[in-house]
Amino acid sequence: MLCRPATSVFHVGTAYDFQPRPAAVLFADATAVVLAEMAAIHSSAGSRRLALEFEVVELLKDEQPSLVHDGSVHVSVPRGPVMSTKGEPAHSIEDFETWLPEGTTVALFLGPAAVDQARPSALPEGARLSVVGLQGAFVDDCGRLEYEDGPPSDWTDVSGFEEFADRLRRLG
Repeated sequence: MLCRPATSVFHVGTAYDFQPRPAAVLFADATAVVLAEMAAIHSSAGSRRLALEFEVVELLKDEQPSLVHDGSVHVSVPRGPVMSTKGEPAHSIEDFETWLPEGTTVALFLGPAAVDQARPSALPEGARLSVVGLQGAFVDDCGRLEYEDGPPSDWTDVSGFEEFADRLRRLG
């Protein structure tokens, strides 16, 4: 199990004001829900977004058309605001490799990416880009539950990642 520095990964450079939702609503609204491990980062020259590739360990929900392709999901994430002095996104691929090392376990509530989001050329043929919405990404940080947007409103008592995963399994 890998420990990682706590930071925003899936919504870099963005801030939201929202009401936390119950777990059942998050689950119902997602196109796919997976437990997965970080596998690779794909990018395209000049793109302000990256595609994070995760190997699916456990598929808890998957609607058609599927976001899972050959046992993986590909999540489109922003690289942060564009730096005016350089004209490049604020965060490098190396930043993301530090924030979310290969092998890190996650729980993802996925939806399809907008069709206008850049598709990295390294993505396998047939793979679909997905996104995580608010409260859509939960990370196993050495057994602790790490999240960007807060736990589901009815699961504020979850003690760690494994308990979170067990509760997700019961929703499916």
